[in-house]
Amino acid sequence: MDGVFHATYVVARMHQTLTRLLNSGVLSADQVTAAESDLAAHKQNFAIGDAVVREGGRLTEVGRDVIEAAREYMAAAG
Repeated sequence: MDGVFHATYVVARMHQTLTRLLNSGVLSADQVTAAESDLAAHKQNFAIGDAVVREGGRLTEVGRDVIEAAREYMAAAG
């Protein structure tokens, strides 16, 4: 579960980083295409990992706060 939790959180951070890069305007057209594809994969992978965490995770208070922040970000990312 530690690995699933960590990977799920990291995927949300990767999504956030790519979103910021896309919004910065510094990426080439090819990079934008790749980043947009990666965003979709990150969203899907987050959902898969989050389902596992929701189903089997026994989280500490800090763990709940961390994953809830990631969930809120991903929900707002649309």
